[in-house]
Amino acid sequence: MSDENEPQTQTDGVYEMLWDCKHCGAAKLLGLTHRHCPNCGSPQNAEARYFPTDEEKIKVENHVFHGKDIECRYCRAYNGRASKHCRECGSPLSEGSDGKTRGDVTHAEGQFTPAAARNPQGVAVPTQPKRPRSRNWLWGVVGGALLAFVLVTIFWKKEQTLEVSEQTWQREIDVEVFGPVKESTWCDSLPQGVKELRRYTAVRSHEKVADGEDCTVRKIDQGDGTMREEKTCKPRFKEKPVEDQKCDYQIDKWSVRDTQRSLGTGTSPEPAWPELKLGSACNRVGCLREGKRRESYAVQFRGANGDGTKECQVDERKWRGFAVGQKYAARVGVISSALDCGSLQRR
Repeated sequence: MSDENEPQTQTDGVYEMLWDCKHCGAAKLLGLTHRHCPNCGSPQNAEARYFPTDEEKIKVENHVFHGKDIECRYCRAYNGRASKHCRECGSPLSEGSDGKTRGDVTHAEGQFTPAAARNPQGVAVPTQPKRPRSRNWLWGVVGGALLAFVLVTIFWKKEQTLEVSEQTWQREIDVEVFGPVKESTWCDSLPQGVKELRRYTAVRSHEKVADGEDCTVRKIDQGDGTMREEKTCKPRFKEKPVEDQKCDYQIDKWSVRDTQRSLGTGTSPEPAWPELKLGSACNRVGCLREGKRRESYAVQFRGANGDGTKECQVDERKWRGFAVGQKYAARVGVISSALDCGSLQRR
């Protein structure tokens, strides 16, 4: 069972190839019907067949395909695959070879131009010029250089002696208050017991809807004076917004009112949490309570020559193991100057 979203390919008919007589100049002769020029009688130049445009196409009804034409070994004339002897010189065609065909051409539906039809390589003329090969090479060099720079920046490191210059710490506590908070949700999910403030229309989601299809046509030279067209169509979709009712409402709940912080350097005095004055515990509008606690510890380093300052964030246990003036060996980025905190080794 095929997926309706997958590209679908179907044969879109068999048509006459075209050719031009190089002797009298007659143009757009039919590849299957006109084996000889109807104007001067010259044999068809099968290697010069080309694809017709949509306006020039002549459909071949009930065509029986026997295979590619055979090129006579002796006079180089092209003959139908069902023939036993060359129509030009009478030689047996058992010694002949398959005739040449044009390369397949794929183009957007309705965009096959006369210039593309006569393109000797048998490929569709692009709507925009291809980037010169030299420019492609240049972009490749630039891309490679950028990649090399990124890799060097990340991985090129050297060992350096560093000295602990400072230790810092910070501790903070959120203070929460119980009271009215404005929130929004879809009206069909509105909590019970809240105060509704307003309703309005908003985009809740998007749905994919059909928006036509994009088709390409592939022209195939069958080698017997005809061509076969295969059309491949891929469904095209667009996003359609789905609207619904949204509600703003008010609800009494705990929310962060402010954050109290303590910070310092070193271990004297000891890192401490800020003191909170919240009053007695309660659960009514205006009540306060302690919220989340957070803490961070950092060690600053400077180079042995006093140049540059670098920092590592560590947990409290490791932080207490450092002391101002201690020396460490560590790996530092040559270009980025970033300190690899995991490489620190006491000296």
